[in-house]
Amino acid sequence: MQWSQVAERVEGDVVILDLEGRMTMSTDQARVFHTIQQLLDRGQLKIVLNLATLPNLDSSGLSEIIDGHNAARRVNANVKLCGLSPRVTELLKVTKLIDVLDVHDTELEAVHELTT
Repeated sequence: MQWSQVAERVEGDVVILDLEGRMTMSTDQARVFHTIQQLLDRGQLKIVLNLATLPNLDSSGLSEIIDGHNAARRVNANVKLCGLSPRVTELLKVTKLIDVLDVHDTELEAVHELTT
């Protein structure tokens, strides 16, 4: 995946990963998945992927998000997505993953669901 930046923030017991740039095929594959796996290894069970500044996502980027989601489910953790662009939302609808992944309009909604 090619990223401009993956920034990690913490709000209470929720880790928010801000994904910026483009999530497309490159030599830096599985960066987000490895970040999620490291968080899970540290016992962080509440993760939000903020895609608000991610305009596009290709199949390899989508696969990385799904792999992170599946890794979290295996350890009873939660990964939520928020801030999807219309293009990314459409991709999730076409692939029917909109019903599988936990998607929220805003970061506030995603964090709130994890903390209540």
